Amino acid sequence: MLTRLAIAAVLTGATVAVHAGNQPPIKSACEADIKAYCTDVTGGRHAIAECLKKHRDQVSDSCKNAIQARRGTCNADIQTYCSDVERGDGRVVACLQQHEDKVSAECKQVLNERSRHDRK
Repeated sequence: MLTRLAIAAVLTGATVAVHAGNQPPIKSACEADIKAYCTDVTGGRHAIAECLKKHRDQVSDSCKNAIQARRGTCNADIQTYCSDVERGDGRVVACLQQHEDKVSAECKQVLNERSRHDRK
């Protein structure tokens, strides 16, 4: 459950998250921050993402760094294939999925991971 919530934390601003092996996982980097600031949050991963965003000045440097390290994974693909798509309600992710055969390998990994987590 925390993995799904942590992935959503980087989806703010229509940026898509990636779990790269050489970067600290957001789950472990932000777990204490989620417990400290977002335990009473209901509504799922998007609510947790909003909570972390609201508390961005208070979250730990390790959480901020983990989120920042994952930002931008799909930005070039978003600019190339989805720049005219209105942000919000999963529209950018849906656009990337429609162009999955053309997006970068890293972005494709993100989309696949997101899809796996959404099915759980």
